[in-house]
Amino acid sequence: MMIRGLVVLEAVHLSKRRLKKEIANRGGIVLETFMAADRDMEMYLIANLHCRTYKYLTALALSVECVSYTWLEACFKKDMVVNHRPYMLHAGVNPLTNEIVRWHPNTDVLRGRTVVLAGDSEASPSPFFSPKRFVEMWKPLLEVLGARVQRELPPITRKRSRSRSSDIIDVVITDGTSEASIMAAKKRNIPITTSDWIISVLITGRYLEFDLHPSFRFREKSRPN
Repeated sequence: MMIRGLVVLEAVHLSKRRLKKEIANRGGIVLETFMAADRDMEMYLIANLHCRTYKYLTALALSVECVSYTWLEACFKKDMVVNHRPYMLHAGVNPLTNEIVRWHPNTDVLRGRTVVLAGDSEASPSPFFSPKRFVEMWKPLLEVLGARVQRELPPITRKRSRSRSSDIIDVVITDGTSEASIMAAKKRNIPITTSDWIISVLITGRYLEFDLHPSFRFREKSRPN
């Protein structure tokens, strides 16, 4: 039996070392991240359940199919590659309805949108990675979804019109640490939201208004990841 393609293992309750060995012995390639992988290769994320980890969210952003580890066990047991479709994991839970969302491809969900990422806090995507800064974590995922990402709000002068498309900012996404950007966004009446909005867009696969859920609303004392 040959397992072709790239496989990224999320945390599972079985031995990752054993699964890695079994996959490698059958021609598969196991990676710790998708970002450096060849996008033309067949890729899967293997996990036990749907989750909101950075690795799982990256898979959703890249439209990589998320599959239960039981699929691999079935392949090993039958010594053949079985259909992975019955073993597909969900994208997650829709925070607006509390309903399970089936896995779906995310294609250009944020195409035509311009966002400002304003933050400097650190968080670890997983126990296997060193901490990443706010912008470093979310910028690649937003760009995969088609958004134009900026680090700062463009200055407004008398010679620059707010009506110019290059000056229009749809939203400022912040962790609460960039006070200057937050104050500037408020003065311009630009929506301010949190990383929970990004996560919900990835799970639902659609553009969401910024006031649809309490977790999307930035609060001065909040420090979302």
